[in-house]
Amino acid sequence: MGNGLNKVLPDLYLGNFKDARDREQLTRNNITHILSIHDSAAPILPGMTYLCISAADLPTQNLRMHFKQSIMFIHESRLKGEGCLVHCLAGVSRSVTLVVAYIMTVTGLGWQEALAAVRVARPCAGPNLGFQRQLQEFETNHADQVNTEGDRGRIDGKMSFLEENGSSIKSYLSLKRNVLKFQCSRFISISNHFRVTSRFRVTVKYLTVIVFN
Repeated sequence: MGNGLNKVLPDLYLGNFKDARDREQLTRNNITHILSIHDSAAPILPGMTYLCISAADLPTQNLRMHFKQSIMFIHESRLKGEGCLVHCLAGVSRSVTLVVAYIMTVTGLGWQEALAAVRVARPCAGPNLGFQRQLQEFETNHADQVNTEGDRGRIDGKMSFLEENGSSIKSYLSLKRNVLKFQCSRFISISNHFRVTSRFRVTVKYLTVIVFN
């Protein structure tokens, strides 16, 4: 299984099935929302707000059909300043896929960069190949929906995806800035202590430009 609960972004956590049952840990991290995705997902703890998705960890499993609902659930929780735990059985494949889709949507990062960001916080993160293809399709399809205004258009296009589906984004700009600052500091810390790939270095530079320029 995964390594227990990890903070990916402010108010956004990844974990496994056991973490979703640990009331003390959930309370300590101000987690009030739980997105549960596995074969027998169901509400467990009273007083929590749940989104339960039944899905197998198989390359043929269609997770894209759940992206919109999952992204809105996570985003609305964070806009209220409340923690959201996304978990599957081990916190490695299904839950990670949904979190990567969320980060892609609020930041405009590609799926590989978003997954790299998640792995900084949770090294065991590893969507199966089928889920990786779905993330790639998600990135391509939403990029095709906007014009040639560059990254700004790409980000706006992805946020309109949320807006059209009823999610409040009044705090979008400040939230996006908060998201990027948090992961930028994590990437810089990693690059200062370890030999990293060129993809990590490009991502650090990209996030720094967005946050501070």
